Amino acid sequence: MLAITAAARRIAAPSFTVKRAALIAAASRPISSSAIIKADHPSVPIIQGEGVPAGQVPTDEAQSTGLERMELLAKLRGEDPFHMAPLEVPYMGTPKNPVKVFSLDDNRIVGCTGFPVDSHDTLYAKVTREKGWRCPECGCAYALDFHGNPDAGHHH
Repeated sequence: MLAITAAARRIAAPSFTVKRAALIAAASRPISSSAIIKADHPSVPIIQGEGVPAGQVPTDEAQSTGLERMELLAKLRGEDPFHMAPLEVPYMGTPKNPVKVFSLDDNRIVGCTGFPVDSHDTLYAKVTREKGWRCPECGCAYALDFHGNPDAGHHH
């Protein structure tokens, strides 16, 4: 016969049978489950500093992680990791021959100052892989020069 817990005895009123009280006790027991973690993509290395011993104040190089660390290390090498320098526009972009804008993402914000440079106020627009942009002020056309991973999805 099944052992009846104290909780089941309290629940079991005179009209309940011993079998029914045992079923209630079994249904009220805690259940533990954990999610299955499955990586169906190649692992990405963790970008983190080595840290410092207890009692010391860490430097930026020792405590930075992720994109912050990547940017910090690139700037220490004298590189611009996000290509933030102004785009050189050596020619007037046309729909058939647009000015190419480097990007690791599938979209980028472009600011046009006109052709020749500084001939009008800066106008901003979003350029995507599917759709370029033509400045309504000067007519210069821009298109995305995508260099990122085409299979990378955005899981927001």
